[in-house]
Amino acid sequence: MRDVSHETPRTDARVATNWAQEGLVTSTTLHTGTCGGVFASPDGAGSWSAASIGLPPGTDVRGLAIDPMTPATLYAGTNGGVFKSTNGGANWAAINAGLASVFTDQADS
Repeated sequence: MRDVSHETPRTDARVATNWAQEGLVTSTTLHTGTCGGVFASPDGAGSWSAASIGLPPGTDVRGLAIDPMTPATLYAGTNGGVFKSTNGGANWAAINAGLASVFTDQADS
């Protein structure tokens, strides 16, 4: 799985984009992880809506990954552990079983 999250140059938000790279991903929806959860934009950042159902209130999303073979599957690394969505961010569930610590931080590039 390719991690396509990166920090935007103008804000502290991290953005994961479903780009059509190598013909694997065909969605044009943008997802951003912020200190207020996950947000999605179907129109190239023209408008945003919350996509955080299932994430605890106050969740700080520190990284997002999109499964290139199944673009509706997203993973969020947060201050409360790792969460997975199988429907493009509409709903999230914790997937922390077996982790020694649920603290995650953005990996150095």
